[in-house]
Amino acid sequence: MSRFLNSALLFQLVAIAGFIWFGWQADQVMGKDGIGDLELWSQYNNQAGIAIYIAVACWLVVITVAIASKSFRSRQAQMAIGFPLITAVFGWIALWMI
Repeated sequence: MSRFLNSALLFQLVAIAGFIWFGWQADQVMGKDGIGDLELWSQYNNQAGIAIYIAVACWLVVITVAIASKSFRSRQAQMAIGFPLITAVFGWIALWMI
């Protein structure tokens, strides 16, 4: 079970990193005045959306598996559930700071 949870944690973090990266790329392509490459912005924005949907779907699977296997209170389960959420929130906030 811990091998699955560790793999899921890594997969979620990669998906969240993709969300942050593609979101940042979309921000770089489109200027604050609205002038930029709209087609490329749309592409990066769609990729960021797909990445966050994948992360959320994996997060829900981890919660379901942890509850079904009664390992919800284990350290690996808590890390696989809480850490990606915290990373996504702080990453999204960091995009506003850059």
